[in-house]
Amino acid sequence: MDLQGRSRNQITLTQYSMFANDTMKHHLITTGGVELPTSNDPILLLGPWCDDHSLAEQSSQQVTSSHSQNSLAELHQLRVLADEISNRIFPDLCAELNRLHQTDHSLRFWEYSVQLWLINFVDTIIDRWQRIDSVASSYSITGTTIHQCSEMELIPQTSNQFQFLINSHLWNHLIFGKIIQELGQFPYSIAPQPSTLKVEFVNDPSSNNLRTITRQLLQKISNSTTKASSIFFVQTYLPKLSELKLGLMLGTLPYRWYPDKTISNKPDSALRASIDMKIEVGDHLERFIRKTIPLQIPMSFLENFKDNQQLIKDRSLPKNPRVIFTSNLHQSSDQFMLWLGQKATKGSSVVIGQHGGVHGMIEPASREELHERQISDRYLTWGWGDDENTVFAPGPALINTGINSGTKTKQRLATQLLIVLDSTYRYPSMRRGMNGSRMSYLQSVGALIKNLDPLTQKVALVRPYRGQEQFDDSHLPYFEQNFQEIKIDSGSTPIENLWNSSKLVVTTSIGTTYIQTIHRKIPTLIVLDPKSSNLSARALPSFQNLERIGVYHSSFSSAAKFINSIWTDIDQWWLDPSVQAALDEFMNQFGRVSSHPLRIIKSNVKSTILSSHEQHDRRD
Repeated sequence: MDLQGRSRNQITLTQYSMFANDTMKHHLITTGGVELPTSNDPILLLGPWCDDHSLAEQSSQQVTSSHSQNSLAELHQLRVLADEISNRIFPDLCAELNRLHQTDHSLRFWEYSVQLWLINFVDTIIDRWQRIDSVASSYSITGTTIHQCSEMELIPQTSNQFQFLINSHLWNHLIFGKIIQELGQFPYSIAPQPSTLKVEFVNDPSSNNLRTITRQLLQKISNSTTKASSIFFVQTYLPKLSELKLGLMLGTLPYRWYPDKTISNKPDSALRASIDMKIEVGDHLERFIRKTIPLQIPMSFLENFKDNQQLIKDRSLPKNPRVIFTSNLHQSSDQFMLWLGQKATKGSSVVIGQHGGVHGMIEPASREELHERQISDRYLTWGWGDDENTVFAPGPALINTGINSGTKTKQRLATQLLIVLDSTYRYPSMRRGMNGSRMSYLQSVGALIKNLDPLTQKVALVRPYRGQEQFDDSHLPYFEQNFQEIKIDSGSTPIENLWNSSKLVVTTSIGTTYIQTIHRKIPTLIVLDPKSSNLSARALPSFQNLERIGVYHSSFSSAAKFINSIWTDIDQWWLDPSVQAALDEFMNQFGRVSSHPLRIIKSNVKSTILSSHEQHDRRD
């Protein structure tokens, strides 16, 4: 279906139906964490995220799942729709925020702060809406239970907390319930919230304990030296020593950003009720999104906005920096994003460094990558770029700068097979292309392990993604239950130590790990499911070369077979000149090494400095 050639009133998400028609009557369950229904109808689970309560084991009733993973083409079309809606809503949201705060900030100011949250919010609501709409059109639903949830308790404090919330059962139950009531496509009953349906916040770091206060004081003293600096850089993704050396070359010091202080304000229901999001605009879906925004916009941009402004003033930040350089703080701190918006609109140039190996490699690009390219005056990549885009500045891989590479001829005495897992999410997310396929992913990794030779299995170690438990706690239980003989490192060991003790590293994502291990000349395999990651036209030829030499595998069974074939003499494969030549070519594009990396970074940072007049002419 071509969305671009149709008006928004003609777009019906039932055309994205993922399910085959089923006339059997079903009782729908939308999330995990709920109690068994009293209905005698067969149970229909909306998706695999419901299976944590093991309904199939608890009930003699038939339990089926409606879930089927969207194709990449369908996900692309949903993102097109999301972009159209976000672009229409954004100016209205900014106007309301200005009215409520009695400010006159430009759209560009709000681009640095609230826009990315809005994009992720719209993405999520569209996904949840189309799942209810699709199941209603494909199944005979006799009823579902909507548990009463306190909306005020599910308002996120920050953008980061919102990302945590949308992977919780409670938040999704609230949203699915609202959509079911809004659409009115099948019966439902209202029930009290059960004790099993809850959310335990992983709070943003606080600055209330003595240790943290002491550290902040020391940082404040150190940071005071940067207050008058014309070049400001923080969390660049460079190793600390390299970051310090860069500072000396630029005539300043790196800034140490202590965690945003937790603000104790409570959600203001009256204030949120006063937000006019023009809920009469658009089709049914867009009107629902507009109506729901006041109940979900993070407090950082509403109740806590003025407090955040004061906390920004309390930091030792430069008043008029000519250039601001960061690689990840613009996505992790709402306070920094608000300050960055202030300075960028007053003439400061913004340099953003790539902070993940996936950037530039997939189509469509992640929401984060697209946004940071939009808000930056110069975007430092790890080697790749587009000739027609002057924002791109191909340079060295920041994460490897100052890290000695390994040697191609070193004989490794390690015996361990390290399998590094990707992050997954309990609930689907267009944000990163994940579509609720976490169990399929874990089963694929499990199949790789099962297909290894017995002796290789004995030396295998599984390392889950750091912080994975915040979004999806299925990884450790899956491997503990199904592979009792396999060693698991839950994150207690520094990943560098695991690399150095590994004969071979297998990474199951195109994140950062393989860029680091290949740089260190540690034998590495990359295994990706092509159905969940669409390689970009830029990256595809490079990965085809890696596939030719055995480094890249598009199936887990192929990877297992290859590991078995090389395990007894990995050096014979890894040290082959053709393998090393292909790896050098790949790294030059996506993990570039330079003999003078800091000089290149310095040059890019300094050359980005524009006059306020020139900058506003280009961006406004």
